[in-house]
Amino acid sequence: MIPDLRWLGSASILLMVLTSATPLLGKPLDWQDSVSHSWIGSRRKWLTLATLLTIGGTGLCISLALWVVPHYDLPALLHGVIALAYIGLLAVAWIPMTDRPGEHSMTHGHFLGGSILATLAIIAMASIIWFGTDVPQATRVASFVALLLWFYEIYTTQQVF
Repeated sequence: MIPDLRWLGSASILLMVLTSATPLLGKPLDWQDSVSHSWIGSRRKWLTLATLLTIGGTGLCISLALWVVPHYDLPALLHGVIALAYIGLLAVAWIPMTDRPGEHSMTHGHFLGGSILATLAIIAMASIIWFGTDVPQATRVASFVALLLWFYEIYTTQQVF
């Protein structure tokens, strides 16, 4: 029996989206800056955001590993992808983005964690398209579009991580 943990995944995504959006509610952002850089305005703010993102990410990864993978009969390899993506999420949450956006920031741990997280999310979506059983057509289409957008981004920026 597969426990239905959709609610945990949905609640976790909502928590992470709201947490990520909180810098937008404060002082006006400098459009040449990144949202991640704005998180480090104060130590308290950064620790709160990092903690909330970790809680949300943990719930999401549990939901993915214990509900999505078995429910859609996805390859067990996705458990490794989820674990690595979780490590990337922790890097994004707990390594403050001290650099302003630019060429020099691409080797920063925060940026690398985000790159790893985004790339593994695309691999997971591709796995849903290719290997998932009884996956709703809307999910397949959304995953395919996300995959195409990722390839377009790589092609137009010529950056591979």
